[in-house]
Amino acid sequence: MQMALTRMQQLIRALSPAPGYTPTDLPGVTLLYSEHDVARTPLMYSPSITVIVQGTKIGHLGTHRVFYGEGHYLVQTLPVPFECETFASPDAPMMGVSIALRPELMSDILVRLSDITPAHPTVRPTAPMSAVHLDNHMADNVIRLLECLHDPILQAVVGQSRVIEVILDVLRGEQGHAIQALLHHQGPFSRLTKALQYLHAHYEEPLNIQTLACHVNMSASTLHHQFKRLICTSPLQYLKQIRLLKARMLLSQDRLPVSHVAEAVGYKSPSQFSREYKRYFGVPPNDDRQSAGSAVRPGL
Repeated sequence: MQMALTRMQQLIRALSPAPGYTPTDLPGVTLLYSEHDVARTPLMYSPSITVIVQGTKIGHLGTHRVFYGEGHYLVQTLPVPFECETFASPDAPMMGVSIALRPELMSDILVRLSDITPAHPTVRPTAPMSAVHLDNHMADNVIRLLECLHDPILQAVVGQSRVIEVILDVLRGEQGHAIQALLHHQGPFSRLTKALQYLHAHYEEPLNIQTLACHVNMSASTLHHQFKRLICTSPLQYLKQIRLLKARMLLSQDRLPVSHVAEAVGYKSPSQFSREYKRYFGVPPNDDRQSAGSAVRPGL
């Protein structure tokens, strides 16, 4: 395994011109590279698989801690706000590759599997984020994926197939049932996913719990219970976190006044926005513009 990890490190380092996130020409595939520790900070991962080939990360979701370091991959099936810290150094940078579980890709995989897997596989308890040890077979497929990023012709011809190979490895692994739930839109997990999609599409609007519950065919009490059980927060707190993370991204991209950013993400009171922003990120919004760019990303 160590030889495989060393090879992945070489491939990622060669394609990472600077610390941070490096999008590739393969849709949904992003390289991660950090040379310094990153203190515990709020962020949100989109549904994805993130393979760490060097360094260590710890995710904090409510009272749960998820360790994923060298030789692990993180399976993220819901867009969940959480806090993450990274441990790295110039001599041993954190390196990894993230593969987005894009809806169109997942639908394609579901169609391909429809004739050989049960239409309604057994529902098992599913966590929104879990870390798993990388096995030799998946390591080989991650190497093949990274190698094709170095060859534009190979990437164009087989790149998508190599992404699918890695996702299939996850399907066969310890957290395969989590990907199955995502693929098959199962039970409460499916309805919670629909609720999250609604909140992301309407985050700037006032939240009516009853309207949201009706939208996903749940009672308000059941919806609240599923939020607390699976993502360790309430619908109202989830909406607040979305707004603040969206605001942080807007602050990093534009020089809009803080009051305009507050209004854009659904706050009626700029002073309330500033108080809640400082409580969540530890600094006032005006002081946070330079470091705000990593709030809603698939990796660091």
